[in-house]
Amino acid sequence: MNINLAIVLVTTFVVFSSFYAPQPLLPFFSQHFSVSATTTAWLVTAPFLVLCAAPLFYGALLQRISAKILLLMAVTVLSVLQLTFAASETFTHLLFVRTLQALVYPAIFTAAVTYCSQAGDRREVSSRVALYIAITIVGGLGGRLISGLVSSWFHWTVVFQLIAGALLLCALLLLRIKPDSPTASDNNSTNHNKLSTVLKNRTFQSGYLLIFSTFFAFSATLTALPFRLVDLTPDVTPLQISLVYSGYSIGVIIATHTTGLASFFGGRVRAMTVALTVFLIGLATLAISDYPGSIAACFLTAGGMFLIHATLSGFLTSLQPDQASLINGVYISIYYIAGASGSILPLWIYNNAGWNSFLLFISSIAALGYLSLSRLIRESNRYPGNATKP
Repeated sequence: MNINLAIVLVTTFVVFSSFYAPQPLLPFFSQHFSVSATTTAWLVTAPFLVLCAAPLFYGALLQRISAKILLLMAVTVLSVLQLTFAASETFTHLLFVRTLQALVYPAIFTAAVTYCSQAGDRREVSSRVALYIAITIVGGLGGRLISGLVSSWFHWTVVFQLIAGALLLCALLLLRIKPDSPTASDNNSTNHNKLSTVLKNRTFQSGYLLIFSTFFAFSATLTALPFRLVDLTPDVTPLQISLVYSGYSIGVIIATHTTGLASFFGGRVRAMTVALTVFLIGLATLAISDYPGSIAACFLTAGGMFLIHATLSGFLTSLQPDQASLINGVYISIYYIAGASGSILPLWIYNNAGWNSFLLFISSIAALGYLSLSRLIRESNRYPGNATKP
């Protein structure tokens, strides 16, 4: 791995840590600021909502400017916003700052994955994208664990002050990476036509529908779990809540062995079919109302989710590498549309109809992924090498 790619991946880790750090603290924020669980969940939902559309803008922007420049500016701004978040004294201000952060996150996510896809041999695009996804998983786990651990020892503001410092260090490191070359600029009409082509591609449509259905259910699970644990054990600590997310660790192994797993299962689409089945078994395991059951469920759902994510993202990008920024932009948008809707609507069902109704609802949404996979199998025959080749 070259130093440029390593710096971008380290930055990705810190940024994803900052994105997910508030999640284990949601019950604490609810009590501290005297707001309901559904209201507190907007700290997760608001960034997701902004992330729904912004990546499309940044994907097109990266055809005109360097990913390095966009990364450097966005990471610096995010560092300042993390300090502002830590200084918030009301929930309204806290939510406002998180929304501002959400304007910055998609710039970093889209620029980072675009830089990774271009930072090396074109034939290894899928491998580098899988490595990027592995780092996002580590970042998501790290952010949750760090916030739970640090907030248990110190004041919650220390969590975000430390993250701000780490982001500033990343900005300094980004000054050293090699500039990348943006895709040759086209006029707006040409860019619109390219985006339209991506959206009309049936293989891409199937892939986008698959990631929506699975991440919707996964986001709902991760957002509801802290409140479920508090309901089961009222004196549960932030550290204990964050440790439930240790199941995320399985995603790191899976993302770094995506190629081998695809080969073992007989192709990428078959691997995703197995992954979806494991994911649904994990959702069923959540019906076990105890702490160990929650940990086991997190391992299963994370394992299935990240095998789909790592396999699907690299697969779609490999179909048209020259359109990586647009394909990634749409993919990230769909991903976070699922995250936004999954983090608020199912939680409302949980609060009003109970845990079992919540599980039935999200499992039904996730099961729609089988329809996407069946269509993906048919449509991916247009790309036989990519559909069956690991």
